[in-house]
Amino acid sequence: LVPAAVIGGYTWSRISAGLKSTCGISPNGTAPCFGYGIYGVLGDGTNVDTQAPNLVSPAFVDAQGITAGYLHTCGIDAGGVLRCFGDNRYSELGEASTAERWTPVPPATLTNVTQASAGEWQTCALTGVGDVYCWGYNGNGRLGLGDSAARTTPTKVNLGGVATGVSTGFDTSCAVLQGGQIKCWGLNDNGQLGNGTTTQSSSPVT
Repeated sequence: LVPAAVIGGYTWSRISAGLKSTCGISPNGTAPCFGYGIYGVLGDGTNVDTQAPNLVSPAFVDAQGITAGYLHTCGIDAGGVLRCFGDNRYSELGEASTAERWTPVPPATLTNVTQASAGEWQTCALTGVGDVYCWGYNGNGRLGLGDSAARTTPTKVNLGGVATGVSTGFDTSCAVLQGGQIKCWGLNDNGQLGNGTTTQSSSPVT
């Protein structure tokens, strides 16, 4: 009921909590994960739970970012290489298959990644030139591509501007554009797109 220190002797610079797992980054750029391990969501080469942090293996080289989603996780390596691991039933790892991965694999045809966000069964990433790519399950138009067809590899979202940030949740995603405008897409049953309606949108709306 009160905060307790994570064991293992690591120091931490970033942290991301998923459905039942947690991953972080140490100042030396390694990525320890702990918690629920089914589907390989911890990236340590196993599919078992761990109550103490284990390093993602093979280790990230100078990890710059980490995002834990529903049942998959992604990290950004030095040089903007994104690698994901865990559940992949809807190709949310972005490497053109549906095979779960217990160790990190890079999404196809995606480079220069500066930020990533793992959602339920989908993933979105921001590149250094301000483009947003999404892939995986596309129910409720959660990929922002104008339809509901799943994507097995990263596909560019038409934002009509340069993005500076991206975040994807259970079935809704948003991007921040230069100048501070936010555009969102996906399910909107509770008004989570913020556009004054409860109508879902498969394309980005303000």
